[in-house]
Amino acid sequence: MPTQSDAFMVDAGETRMGGPLFLLGETISIKITGRDTSGKYTIFENATPVNGGPPLHMHHREDEWFYVLEGEFLFQVGDRRIRAATGATLFAPHDVPHTFLNVGRTPGRTLVVAEPAGVEMFFVQMAAACVNGPPDPAAILPIFEKHGLELLGPPLTAQAESAG
Repeated sequence: MPTQSDAFMVDAGETRMGGPLFLLGETISIKITGRDTSGKYTIFENATPVNGGPPLHMHHREDEWFYVLEGEFLFQVGDRRIRAATGATLFAPHDVPHTFLNVGRTPGRTLVVAEPAGVEMFFVQMAAACVNGPPDPAAILPIFEKHGLELLGPPLTAQAESAG
């Protein structure tokens, strides 16, 4: 269990994983790892380009809490579509499909808490699989499965925003 002597600070632009992780246009900076919290949670900053966002997916282990640091996002959690701008907070429980799209005019940033920890290792493996561009979906499905995630569909698009 961490103690006061285990306190640390991560400066702006720094991570606990040796550098940012690049994942299909997004930049993920792990700020606090499961190792830091005895497996309780992971905290990461996610920088998302305009019209960027992950494919529709579901975590079977982690709940995720999103805090919008900058920008404007369209989240889909289950059947709900929710617009969230700077300062908004959104909760996506485990076993519920979710995704998001940066619908702003500038890159956006979110701070995400995943509980329990572990998703950071998924990001490490996915970033390695994406180093040469978008990977073959068949190649990444085992990574999703290993980490208790399920790939369910494509990312949201700008057309989805106008339809939602």
